[in-house]
Amino acid sequence: MFLKSIFINSEYKDIKYCRAEIEKLSKDYGFFEEFHSYIELALGEVLTNIIKHGQKNLIEKPGINISISLENNSVIFDISFKGDIIEEEVLNKGKQLDISLDINTLSDSGRGIFLIHNLMDEVKYYEEDNLVKIQMKKNLKKFKK
Repeated sequence: MFLKSIFINSEYKDIKYCRAEIEKLSKDYGFFEEFHSYIELALGEVLTNIIKHGQKNLIEKPGINISISLENNSVIFDISFKGDIIEEEVLNKGKQLDISLDINTLSDSGRGIFLIHNLMDEVKYYEEDNLVKIQMKKNLKKFKK
């Protein structure tokens, strides 16, 4: 089992630290480059949405905690932060978009959710202990060399 915890400040420039961890994980565990691309894009979208929308009402941005684990042929990301949980309307809109649509024709609202839900196998949003939590899971069986 693999477990890595990362804390980043709520700044776009800090997303690169997570990207570096994904690249290292991909190389260390022998997954295809496609794994790296799927995960990096999904995680980047989640973190960007948190910074842009999820913490916009906070005067002081405490940061984002990210836990990465490998369990039962899956990679799991547990993300937590202080802020606002995604609005149900935006979440539903993004989840219901048709995969055949041209991504360039989508409005900004829901585009990241659309990508996240189409790149990951499971995504959950919930509140617990005064934190917003997001869990993303990707099955790795098809990515092993």
